Amino acid sequence: MKFETMTLRELMEASERKKNLQSRLENLTWRIQQKERHCEDLRIQLEQEEADVLELQTGGIHAFFKTVFRDKNEILERERLEAAAAGAKYETAMTDLAKMKEEQSSWSQELTSLQGCEEVFQTRYEARKAELEQSGDEAGKTILQIEEKISKTKGRLREIAEAIRAADSALSQANMIQDSLRSAENWGTFDMLGGGLIASVAKRDHIDQAEQMIPELQRRLNRLRDELDDVSVTLNHTIDHSEFLRFADWFFDGLFVDWMVQDKIHDFQSEISSVQSRVRGIQTRLSAMREETEEVIETLEREVRDSVITA
Repeated sequence: MKFETMTLRELMEASERKKNLQSRLENLTWRIQQKERHCEDLRIQLEQEEADVLELQTGGIHAFFKTVFRDKNEILERERLEAAAAGAKYETAMTDLAKMKEEQSSWSQELTSLQGCEEVFQTRYEARKAELEQSGDEAGKTILQIEEKISKTKGRLREIAEAIRAADSALSQANMIQDSLRSAENWGTFDMLGGGLIASVAKRDHIDQAEQMIPELQRRLNRLRDELDDVSVTLNHTIDHSEFLRFADWFFDGLFVDWMVQDKIHDFQSEISSVQSRVRGIQTRLSAMREETEEVIETLEREVRDSVITA
């Protein structure tokens, strides 16, 4: 980046951006380390689940005791499903890790492009400040101070805009999950009334869709949390969901299990509704912050114009 052609305001914005990126990268690097440990734990769990399946298929003393009082095919199918679930969790975690590393690479490249901007800004700022002080031009010093305020305020406005985009993205994902859960609820009601195989399959399909979208929602909430940290707003929310009842619904059929699954769907709906409500509240707060910040910038820019005209 050719810093020599940039204005003092642009140099200050670049310097603020560099500081922001450094802080984000430190936080992201820590999160990547945590995610790598989590992925390793999931890999070990997956290997164990796959070993359990292989043991049942090939036989052995442990397999004998597992199946001595129960149907081997049923146990084997359950173990396969547990291995598949472990594999899905491991794949999701590895996808998260890959995306985090992509973001780390992108931010690192941008940070590299900003290297040296602070030194150029400080040199030119001090030179301009000395020039104004030597000239005794009070208006010039006032303008410089206001320009500094404008630059910092615009940096904050940019951070608010990024937080708003993250909130929009999280809410969009939550809305899609809620749509799938609503469909699952409707098919579940039909299933309890004797809807048959079609109703059961449709219900399970929509539950699967919702569960598959939850990790992406958590990623978007994490991104929103990071963006909110920059504007001093707090969000802590983890989506908790269990796959047990979905597996139980495949193995056992009956009104009691159907009712349990239906109740679990309602729990999911309540949790996603809570997320939607919180994100909408954050959107409202961020919109107000954006309007307030824009008004501050307009006021400061008006002060600069007035100072230039009256100088």
